[in-house]
Amino acid sequence: MTFDPFLQNHNPPSNATSPVSQNEMIECCAQEVTSVIVSEITRSKMYSIMADEARDGRSEQLAVCVRYVSEGDVKERFLALSELMSFDAQSIADKLQEQLQINGLAHVKCVAQTYDGAAVMSGPIRGVQARFRRLHPETIYIHCYAHELNLVLCHTCKAVTEALLENVYSFFTTSLVNHHKFKDAQSRLGLAAVELVQLSNTRWACRLQSINAVLQTLPAIFECLSVTGFPLAIGIKAKLSVFSTIYALLMFQTLLSITEGLHKLLQKETLDLAALICKDAVCDTLKGKRTDAFATEMFDYNPSGAKPPLSLNPSDAPDPR
Repeated sequence: MTFDPFLQNHNPPSNATSPVSQNEMIECCAQEVTSVIVSEITRSKMYSIMADEARDGRSEQLAVCVRYVSEGDVKERFLALSELMSFDAQSIADKLQEQLQINGLAHVKCVAQTYDGAAVMSGPIRGVQARFRRLHPETIYIHCYAHELNLVLCHTCKAVTEALLENVYSFFTTSLVNHHKFKDAQSRLGLAAVELVQLSNTRWACRLQSINAVLQTLPAIFECLSVTGFPLAIGIKAKLSVFSTIYALLMFQTLLSITEGLHKLLQKETLDLAALICKDAVCDTLKGKRTDAFATEMFDYNPSGAKPPLSLNPSDAPDPR
């Protein structure tokens, strides 16, 4: 209500349903939806399970989803959210089995289980996947492919550009004065009004968005940093003026753009073996970038027409191979 203008001005009628009744209605709706999911899985006679931990305030919860085929269509459905009191493999495996029993799925064949790659989940002897397989011998464990790709790209970006991107974002968003100067500079230079994007520890897509925003507004960023005498601005400008920094931003913009489609595909509920074709195409495209021609293309490219004062020789650019 605090952040919603409509609710702030809304006066509920005196006969409005009480919070207790509202929660009962929501619970009834949830039971009806879950019963449909369970009946579809029962008719399908097999399913796979997906689970991940999520923090809600001060509590840790386990999100449980199922994937199955119903009437020829692949379906992914959210099944339950269960609070975790302990975070060891046995406790998590017990919670998974408990949710299957509560929803009447313990007797239906589970053929696959998918989690992240954390040791507590993926351990082949004492991990959740090993303990769950003792109860459901047919379940093949698969490290979520989208999560694998996410980890690789996050760690790669972190090694090169993360600190700089975070510093640029913080400088222009934590201060309203700096933010207004940044927007004014974009308008004066005829640039599209683009907001800088904050990084996330888990979503690699924000890194592509952040890099795109920086490159699109680079002239405005340099102008604002140049007229600001703060030591932080001077330091950011010095780092951003280095040839290898701009080169790395352009390199990652290209590479992340290539992998973006694959990452979105891996998250679709309609995902099937056709993803292997897309994966091979992405790998071939990335290999094709390991050439002198691509390095020259990156060197000649001038983002947004910016001409920052470069402090390093172009020979300091990283070799794409």
